[in-house]
This record gives sequence, structure tokens and C-alpha cells, in this order.
Amino acid sequence: MPEPLRILSIQSEVVHGHVGNSAARFALQRLGFDVWALPTVLLSNHPGYAKFKGETTPAAQLRALIAGLAENGWLASCAGIISGYLGSPDQAAVVAEAVAQVKNANPGALYLCDPVFGDDDGAYARPGVAEAMARHLVPLADIVAPNRFDRVGYFIDSND
Repeated sequence: MPEPLRILSIQSEVVHGHVGNSAARFALQRLGFDVWALPTVLLSNHPGYAKFKGETTPAAQLRALIAGLAENGWLASCAGIISGYLGSPDQAAVVAEAVAQVKNANPGALYLCDPVFGDDDGAYARPGVAEAMARHLVPLADIVAPNRFDRVGYFIDSND
């Protein structure tokens, strides 16, 4: 039996609900992928609710966890990267570094950027996150998958 394709999923993790890695991991595993879920935040629930608790994963910790994967030689077997909700603007540079490392180790790997930062009621991402995604991540993406309420024009205009 062939080994499953591996996906590095860099996005939120919630205790209650199913968004970010809490949704992607299960769906991708059901499709036969091996998912490496790297949480950008660990929250009680989706930040679109009136109240939530939790913390952002420091950029240095994300970088260290990715380094651990690289040092074990696993990035060459990574078929793709997905990034979603970021807890802070400085995480965008770390995700960009991870994309570069994976694509360097496996040039056929794909990068899907899901610029999660708001919904119909407005932005819930921290200030600077959308700009950091537009600057660091959207230009690297093979696929950009905004939701209907993510301002696609913002990302296009920001890269002119």
C-alpha cells in the first residue's frame, strides 16, 4: 500500500467547534492524507463569537516546530502546505519560510493560502494580519481560497 501524501496545515486550533485545523485535519485524513497540524493559535472557540479565550503560538515556537520537521528530513515528503488563520502578523513570515523550505525540499509541493481574517460582521483577525498575508503569503500561493467575506480586492490591490 502506498504511503499517504503528507500535508502541513498551519492554522488555528479550537476546542469548541470545527474551524482551522479542527476542521481540516479530519476532512483531509478522511481523504487519506497524513496531516501535520501546526496551530497558529489555541482558542476555546472561533474568535467570531462575542467571547473566546486562548493564546497565539509565538512565531519562534512555530519556527522551531518546523525546524524539527526539517531536521528529521520529513519536508521532502510533504506534498502540500495549507495556511489559514494567523494569530499575529509575524507568523506570516514564518509560514512563508515554511513554504520555501517545503518547496525547496519538494519542488512539486503545492501551497494553498486561505486568507482567514473576518466574516460578514467584519474583521476578527488582529491588526496587521491581513496586510502580512497580502505581503508575505498571497504572492507565494499556488492557490488562494478566500471566503466570500474576505476582501479579495484587498489582496489584489495590496500586491500591485
